[in-house]
Amino acid sequence: MDFTWRFLALLLALPAAIGSFHDESPVTDGYCNRIVRSQGSRRDGNTGFNLQIEGNPEFYTPGSTYRVTLSATVPSYFRGFTLIALREGEDGDREEEYAGNFQIIDHEDTQFMTNCPYAVTESTPRRRTRIQVFWTAPAVDSGCVILKASIVQKRIIWFQDDGALTKRLCEKVLGEEYTTEKPIQDCCACGTAKYRLTFYGNWSEKTHPKDYPKFATHWSAIIGASHSKSYRLWEYGGFASDGVKQVAEWGSPVKMEEEIRQKGESVLTVIKAKAQWPAWQPLNVRAAPSAEFSVDHTRHLMSFLTMLGPSPDWNVGLSAEDLCTKDCGWVQKVIQDLIPWDAGTDSGVTYLVSH
Repeated sequence: MDFTWRFLALLLALPAAIGSFHDESPVTDGYCNRIVRSQGSRRDGNTGFNLQIEGNPEFYTPGSTYRVTLSATVPSYFRGFTLIALREGEDGDREEEYAGNFQIIDHEDTQFMTNCPYAVTESTPRRRTRIQVFWTAPAVDSGCVILKASIVQKRIIWFQDDGALTKRLCEKVLGEEYTTEKPIQDCCACGTAKYRLTFYGNWSEKTHPKDYPKFATHWSAIIGASHSKSYRLWEYGGFASDGVKQVAEWGSPVKMEEEIRQKGESVLTVIKAKAQWPAWQPLNVRAAPSAEFSVDHTRHLMSFLTMLGPSPDWNVGLSAEDLCTKDCGWVQKVIQDLIPWDAGTDSGVTYLVSH
């Protein structure tokens, strides 16, 4: 089973980052054509080309930022491309039909189209096997979004309305997953299920430039557990234990692990994963922190924490995520966008405040 968590939104830095995305885009002077501007034959299929959103989410959180990768499987390659994001059911004839905003990561490799500021294309035509950009999801009530890619290989245009070069994301409704109290039902599932938690940290100076620390950015070692509903490692709006305080202020999991192990039969698996230094790094440089854990019908909840560092006491995580379904089965896959929380154990409004 795949159990994937992504962190994307961050405190007050996010509005500044979103604003900068608009600033980079040129102003359109008319109709925006979504098909690659190149003469040549157009073919169906993808022949080794792939459009991927990190974490493979099915839903987007309004205002969150996602890393998008367009790649070719060797020996395939591409010389040019076009990448757009449209509201579902639209063709891109008008400005309001486009959804969200792209941000350029590497200006030597990618740029906004001159006659279409909502589309990303190559800076120079040359052989390449991979490009990456950031995409910030649109505002609330924007509905489903279709991300589409076109590929130019020599004089052949590859374009796909379905399949590996198209991704559909629908808006995630924020609400009860972030409330202080969630009713937890008894679990009727049989046996034991095994999951792998993978944490993707997308906090970087490019996505959150406001007051971004110039050094020592990191995610602390992940600490958590699969546990019963009689035990809460931490909860939204609750009081922070000494273990939570140590994680949130110093990134130390030692005390929290002690607290978890003291709960005996209420805990099935202690979840531990490595820290990530620096806070953001491409997946081809180092694998994202991950850990396996198990659940059963009495210990079907999962919680974890990691510190956003440096910071006074800011952290992200999940509290009592239920992996048991109402029809006596196990959740097959979970992808969550995590929001930051202030542990309330220290005061400070900037990353580098002294403890």
